[in-house]
Amino acid sequence: MRSVICMKHIKQKRQLNLLKVLLCAALAYSVITLPGTVSFAQCDTSSTWIIYSDSTGVAEGSDAYIWPYPETGDSIDLVYPRGCPLDSHTCARTVATSWAGWGLFLIKPDEHTIDLIACNYCGLAFCVMAPCELWIEIEDANNNKSTALISDYGWDETEPTSWQYFYIPIYSFDGQADLENIFGIFLVTAKETCTFYVDYIHWVSCVPVKNTTWSRIKALQK
Repeated sequence: MRSVICMKHIKQKRQLNLLKVLLCAALAYSVITLPGTVSFAQCDTSSTWIIYSDSTGVAEGSDAYIWPYPETGDSIDLVYPRGCPLDSHTCARTVATSWAGWGLFLIKPDEHTIDLIACNYCGLAFCVMAPCELWIEIEDANNNKSTALISDYGWDETEPTSWQYFYIPIYSFDGQADLENIFGIFLVTAKETCTFYVDYIHWVSCVPVKNTTWSRIKALQK
């Protein structure tokens, strides 16, 4: 299977293009640190990258940052027992009194980034149950963020207690964050009093291969 290695150092932008033609053997996302200056992410360009689910936890090489205000009653539980139909056991539950959320950042073993374009990802997909607007973001190594609102991608506010599936095309994030140098691979925030749930977050491959995950998603949507 032909793949590429997606190489980006946290302080580099477009200097490693020639290295993208190398092959990577692992089907799952992993982090490799070379001696000295370069950290890079390894991906399979024909496979969906699951970054949060019951079976995988958070993506290897990542960790969750949260931004609640506990003194006002905000709370976040990343293993709350209420999963969406595609990932039925647990989910991430956020209780926001005014502004709260969480995100996944590539910080292990060291800060590093991933090239979403070279990795051949066409979009970000996830399940949400929410009675409020949510800001979905990605962040690059220079703290630039690109934002999408779930209301622009089919959120039905009349169904606040039902799981809804969202797919945001990667081009929707173009223009702010550098898609070839992404450090924050998923961020979600509510900016009002709201309790919301997020589950089964994944970057979807552009390659039309037989993919069990994608088949399950399409079956759910019928």
